[in-house]
Amino acid sequence: MSERDQAALDRVGTAQSEADTEVLQNEAIADSDAVDADTDLDEIKVLPGTGGPDDDGDIEVDPSELNLSGDSIPGHPKPASHPH
Repeated sequence: MSERDQAALDRVGTAQSEADTEVLQNEAIADSDAVDADTDLDEIKVLPGTGGPDDDGDIEVDPSELNLSGDSIPGHPKPASHPH
């Protein structure tokens, strides 16, 4: 495969123009493929693909839903410790 063909494949599914980004910016949040059905739409500030090339979206997370203690999350195995 040529470099040109590979580059074209690498861009599939990404916003390639200002017009593409504008379409994403005007899309209703509820209609976005990036939003799960159980997501609180009022918490979403920015959708993926509506900003710069490194934009991955933004959603406010309730601090009570974070687990920074290192303890296992119910239903998820605790990560193995590293021998370092």
